[in-house]
Amino acid sequence: MQYRAASRSSVAFRTVFAIFATVAVTLLALGLSAAPAWAQTTLNVTKTDLPDPVTVGQDLTYTIIVENTGATETAENVTLEDVLPANITFRSADVTVGAGNCNEPDVGATSGTVRCNLGDIAVGGSRTVKITVRPTAAAGEAGFVENTASAEGNNTNRARDTERTTVQESGVTIEKDDFPDPADVGESLLYRLRVTNESGSSQNLRVVDELPDNVDFRSVDVSGDASTADCSESSNVVRCRIDGLGDGDTATVRIFVEPLEDGAIENTARVFEQGDRFTPLAVARERTVVEARDDDNGGGGGGSGGGTTDTLDCDDFSSQAEAQAKLDEDEDDPHNLDPDNDGTACEDFNYNVAVAQTDTTEATTSATGAEATTSDTAANAGDVRDADAFRCEFFLRVVRDDRGALRHQYQNDELIVQRFEQCISADVLRDTIPKRLLPGTGGLPLLGLAALGLASIVAGASVLGAGIRRGR
Repeated sequence: MQYRAASRSSVAFRTVFAIFATVAVTLLALGLSAAPAWAQTTLNVTKTDLPDPVTVGQDLTYTIIVENTGATETAENVTLEDVLPANITFRSADVTVGAGNCNEPDVGATSGTVRCNLGDIAVGGSRTVKITVRPTAAAGEAGFVENTASAEGNNTNRARDTERTTVQESGVTIEKDDFPDPADVGESLLYRLRVTNESGSSQNLRVVDELPDNVDFRSVDVSGDASTADCSESSNVVRCRIDGLGDGDTATVRIFVEPLEDGAIENTARVFEQGDRFTPLAVARERTVVEARDDDNGGGGGGSGGGTTDTLDCDDFSSQAEAQAKLDEDEDDPHNLDPDNDGTACEDFNYNVAVAQTDTTEATTSATGAEATTSDTAANAGDVRDADAFRCEFFLRVVRDDRGALRHQYQNDELIVQRFEQCISADVLRDTIPKRLLPGTGGLPLLGLAALGLASIVAGASVLGAGIRRGR
């Protein structure tokens, strides 16, 4: 019986030793497989931008130089990564000095990562990569974009450099409003776009308005100061050519549609420079509430059109042009906008002193090209709370101030606070590469792993020795 007990003890200690040995070998392998700091060669990344400041819609070129500044070792299999910032569209990426090639997003992409394989770089050698983008907005309140490039080889550190570029307004603006708001199902809804050029030189522009799915297109016209202007519609998308719009001049586009169902609809219009369908110089959005008609409300107040369900007066319009547009829709003049039947609507009404209609959405978009802002931040918070409504990129642009903190008007909204923290965490984690963590640490931590492995072997041997002695 004594012999058997000693045998079981010996087996138990051998098992413990096997576990110690497995852990020790694993830790030792991890420690020795990753190049420690003193065994790595050194990369350096330098990034510059041109021009700075840059104007919305203008090409911005980043020049990135990756150098091997080590003393003896060739940098092996070097790769460069550049995550494109927000508010830009991608144009091109090339290795201009030295060997290499780049995998890049599609032209016109608004996000993505440029990855370039630069091969081996000898001591004192370098590679140069040029990446060209176009800013689409003046980066909100901050007025700049930041872009970071990083490079790493099999036996090198991870080097990076960040460049901040000031983005200026394009000088082209677009204003968008709707009438009426709220609108009725089946009744005419007018979108009016005003495109103004304050860039200092004549512009050839293109306007694209993607109409909502739940409206039917009726007509479009364009007027103003451009030398040539025309519009067309196809598949509920309105496209306008506005050529020769001089400095300080304005062109006006009027689009008439018919809402098909009640609810809220949103319409977006963008202005592009001729020949560039990717980079909007300015963007405007308008949100309209559509209500179901109450056909039983047969009232008629105010004029010869008393039989209609929604009678309008001259003071319901923000300008004589809008009243005229309504009159032109129906020659029978159901709203009595032309009582003397001379073909001119509301000709005696003084719109200079009339109170302008208000709207929950301020459709005017500055020449930064940023999305139209809302005048009621409390109402906007209802949209922001919907985590599915925005990607983190746009969500953070809405709720962060210029210091990167959550705006005070959202700080008491638990859902927004939670979404903010999630997006911030995702933004921080985006730049981490778990598979690089061990090689990237180098130096003492790796030697510590090896030492821990050796200590485990010694401890295991001690346990085994004690077991053998006890067995005897």
